[in-house]
Amino acid sequence: MSHVGGGEQDFEINLAPIIDCLVVLITFLLASLSYISIQLLDAGVDQGRSNQIQQQTEKALSIHIQKDGSLKVRFGQSPVQTWDGNKEKLLENIQKMKAEFPKINSVSVSAEDTVVYENVVKIVDHLRPVIPFVQLGGF
Repeated sequence: MSHVGGGEQDFEINLAPIIDCLVVLITFLLASLSYISIQLLDAGVDQGRSNQIQQQTEKALSIHIQKDGSLKVRFGQSPVQTWDGNKEKLLENIQKMKAEFPKINSVSVSAEDTVVYENVVKIVDHLRPVIPFVQLGGF
């Protein structure tokens, strides 16, 4: 008697498409993880002063732009100062700080989520003549 339906079937699973998909997925994950880790973006232009940029200053200057246009400025461990959004007054105050502390060569600029990007760019443009290295952070 013949055995009905009990025969063995040979089949192969082609693993090449599965491996291709995994390679693409791993590449995508690694590329996206490198962008997630960026917390501070260099917005300055290196004008042949790479040794100055690499020097660490004793006190860090950071400016946070509020949604109402005011600026919260912190210098080192000093308490946070609130300045109005007047760009000329900002430049004048930064020049005073630079005259008092000539080692200041970098500033970190951050803003609240609701601040228009154009305002951030204007602040950065006003800071560049006085401070050579401007960083954008906290976005």
